[in-house]
Amino acid sequence: IDNVALFTQWRYEPNERWAFDFGLRYDTEDYQFQRSDTVASIIPPECIINIGVTLPCVVAAQALQRPAEPLQDDNYAVWLPRAAVTYNLSDEASVFASIRRGYRAGGATLAPNDAGQTIVVTYDPEFLIGYEAGWRSTWLEGRLTFNGTAFYSDYKDQQVVVQDSREFSITENAGSTALYGIELLADYRVSETWSLYGNLGLLGTRIDEFLFDAFTDPPVDLAGNELDDAPPVTMTVGLSYDQRQGVFGNISVNYRAESWSDVFNLGPAELGPGISEEIDAAYLVNARLGYRFEGLTVTGFVTNLLDEDEPESLNFADGGVLNGTGGFRPTGEYNMRQPQTFGVSLDYAF
Repeated sequence: IDNVALFTQWRYEPNERWAFDFGLRYDTEDYQFQRSDTVASIIPPECIINIGVTLPCVVAAQALQRPAEPLQDDNYAVWLPRAAVTYNLSDEASVFASIRRGYRAGGATLAPNDAGQTIVVTYDPEFLIGYEAGWRSTWLEGRLTFNGTAFYSDYKDQQVVVQDSREFSITENAGSTALYGIELLADYRVSETWSLYGNLGLLGTRIDEFLFDAFTDPPVDLAGNELDDAPPVTMTVGLSYDQRQGVFGNISVNYRAESWSDVFNLGPAELGPGISEEIDAAYLVNARLGYRFEGLTVTGFVTNLLDEDEPESLNFADGGVLNGTGGFRPTGEYNMRQPQTFGVSLDYAF
């Protein structure tokens, strides 16, 4: 991959109240790829144990080799503008709004076809138009910071990782999707050493157009589903104690609402009573305690203090279940969150 980017940014301030920002980026990528795995996964049963040992099996494996595919390449070149306006209500508060165009280059992944041969599966670039509006403010002589941002992101051809009907992960382009929400952040300095902080995120996602047809016949229409790994509510509340020398510490509680493991949104209606790929809401508590002495800092930490053992993702079936071509995994596949972990770090600044 060869990438070259040029960008420029200007700011215009007609007076103390108003500020206008303009930016422009030109991005170009040359992407080359070639299938390097040239051996099909079709091996005679009698060779499963003896392959690489007996001559007939070596010959059988060599016979399955195919010529390498020709080198393929793609070029992506885009203009990415951005504009923003800020209005200063006072020295302690301002409001802003912005619009930008975003982009992620296309690419390729390797996947087996129905004959067991490895092939190159390509996907297109994704684009978005992002809108933001919000405020920045300080209160109580600078001891309290309270900021907020509302956003709406309109995606075209968003790149989504999915499992096809052969249980293989590939990247596909969803025709049209949207993300929208609000983010709030507060930080209150109680004293010179104590601070309270917190943030709240409200998120909505929507697939407007996504006809999933990778090795799936007939295609599966995912319009109306939610995106994966997109909890509608996230929240953090924390308490910090800090000083230049001596003891310091922090404890935080993190909340994450329920979310889907993938864009297929498979629940009891598709999988059966009591089976769902929706991840339950969870709390995660982290803490650290340390001591500073001149250039030496010793810190003890624990993640997942309450040892929550809920999974971060679940997978009981592939997308083909939605049209009758997919398969189930009776035991399911799980990715568990990081277990309770203790540790100590030692830093020294010269």
